[in-house]
Amino acid sequence: MRSKRAIGAVLAAAAPLLAHALRRARQPISIDDAYMFLRYAKQILAGHGHSWNPDGQQVFGVTGSLHLAIVTLLEALLPLSDARVLALASLAFTALALAALARVSLSMLRSPLREDPWLVALGVWLFVLPQRLFITQALNGMDAMSALFANCLVGGAALWLARSGSRRALLASVGAALLAIFARPDDGLYAVLTPLLAVALAGPRPRLPLLAKLAGGLGLALAGYAVLGTAVFGDPLPLPFYAKSFGYFTEYSAAHAWNPFEYLGQIFTMWMPMLLVITFGLNRRTAPQLVALLVPVALTFAYYFSVVQIMGNDARYYVPATPFAVLAAVIVIDDLWAARDRASELLRAISTRWPLALLLVAAAPTVLRDAETAYRPAPATHDPTFPAVCYERPVQGLLSKVDYESTVADLSRLARTLPPGVRIALSEHGRIGAAAPQITLDDLIALHDPQFAHHGFDPAVELARRPDAIWMPHYFYVPLWHGLITEPRLWQEYEVWPDALNYGFAIRRDSPYRDALRSGFAEIWKHFYPDQDMEAWRATRLRSELPECRRQSRASGPESPGKPPSTHGAAFVHSAAM
Repeated sequence: MRSKRAIGAVLAAAAPLLAHALRRARQPISIDDAYMFLRYAKQILAGHGHSWNPDGQQVFGVTGSLHLAIVTLLEALLPLSDARVLALASLAFTALALAALARVSLSMLRSPLREDPWLVALGVWLFVLPQRLFITQALNGMDAMSALFANCLVGGAALWLARSGSRRALLASVGAALLAIFARPDDGLYAVLTPLLAVALAGPRPRLPLLAKLAGGLGLALAGYAVLGTAVFGDPLPLPFYAKSFGYFTEYSAAHAWNPFEYLGQIFTMWMPMLLVITFGLNRRTAPQLVALLVPVALTFAYYFSVVQIMGNDARYYVPATPFAVLAAVIVIDDLWAARDRASELLRAISTRWPLALLLVAAAPTVLRDAETAYRPAPATHDPTFPAVCYERPVQGLLSKVDYESTVADLSRLARTLPPGVRIALSEHGRIGAAAPQITLDDLIALHDPQFAHHGFDPAVELARRPDAIWMPHYFYVPLWHGLITEPRLWQEYEVWPDALNYGFAIRRDSPYRDALRSGFAEIWKHFYPDQDMEAWRATRLRSELPECRRQSRASGPESPGKPPSTHGAAFVHSAAM
């Protein structure tokens, strides 16, 4: 009877996730970056290997290799839309993560709780299933759930090794570490430090020989990862590791709009039940294991302050650490349940630690919210674009802004109709790339371009590639936009609509695909600017002789004091996480 009640409670706990899944099934995935996985998957299935373009150049552009594997499998097996393939991939890893979390929790138990596995599973799942952040990451098509699944295995293997010291546990720890790094390289601290600390603080004596074996195994795993990356891609690290480091894009105007204090506050709220359990249950018996689980998390969260957390909405880089907080809470509960005088021990903890718990609940969120406000950038006072007087064309003024989602949808439809051989340069390339894997896309923001990732963007290099069309980069990338729009070769070789489709659009005059591109662009033009003459808005040159029309003449700034729109096309951070 208890098991039946527990199963019913599990289903009730899962109801918010199921309801959200049904609602999302009727809606497309809105995160543009998720579709990059699909472009790689389609290239793999077409026989081009791990390439961004159909030229077959192997590119280390997707850091979530584990997520890519299941996206590729689903794309190969199921006749589903792009959005549903991505959502199903995230949901599949969500189910695996929930199963792994319950299984690892049960394997850790020493108290009588292990005699009622459904009750334990319910308790573990209730920590995460109703949480908004968890539900969001479970269905957004990104790789957070694959990383969360891998981190379940990292935590479980580390605790197993600390308790048994067995060879199987040692191999499991090294294997889980490697899997976690394949899932998301920015989880490397969890993968390496968690088992090392678990053995050092709570492992069987003598600890030094086991530590040496573990360190050697982890070292070989990391070296193998780097050697494999270098052999296949020419890079030991994913390209986004270079492209999204702080300072790589000078004058990136949205750097402070991706607010680490906001995301830290979100994960803090999600973890509040676990943190309260740990606060009241921590003791000398459980401290070594909790330190091993939580110190790598603290170090990783500190590290995230040194990177630009692009597309970090809903604490996307923090949520994969959730298994460590859950396992820490389970350890505390299990230890308390095994105590003979657990009631009195709990009462003593409550009587002495309630001020700390009150600070945790009341003060910490306030501090984080104040820090978030202080970190948030001031409203933009200047637009990085040039004034209307800078463009020589029949009409005066500037075109109105258009809806980003509709723009991407229209360009995706156009790209899908283009033949192989067409080359387009752009920064917002997720959905467009997935819709048209047959065409070549030049990635202006270096997520999939080794030359730009290692040497920085150069407009002369890009124009030497002779793209057939250019959708100018997002205004957040001020130097990239200025570099292209002020390059004389652009105006000599391209027909340019400098403010069309928000950022500007250009078509190469001598492109063999000019007619198809012009015809498709004209249809998009009619959609957004039905009362405007397309030829009248085409500019013939940039008046660079005017002071206000020179490359460094425009101040940059974020579009708003809040977070950037979720439609922003860049997906990676310095931690190389998509």
